Amino acid sequence: MRPEGEFVGLQAEFGTFHESLAPLPEDVATREVNCLATEVKKRKKDEKKQRNIARQTAKQDHATRRRAGEIVPSED
Repeated sequence: MRPEGEFVGLQAEFGTFHESLAPLPEDVATREVNCLATEVKKRKKDEKKQRNIARQTAKQDHATRRRAGEIVPSED
């Protein structure tokens, strides 16, 4: 019950893999959209990482200055 050339069968040393349909070729327009979406996600992720690094550095600098006595907590 196999279609002509669409199935891929693999033999392994320890047994046989299940046969499956060969992947369909990716449409050019879909590929372009996927690439652009991936770039946007990566850019947002990198920006978030940079914001977190800047925030963490600012917190560390503030704590260092406070320990050194440069910043005195306000007494209300």
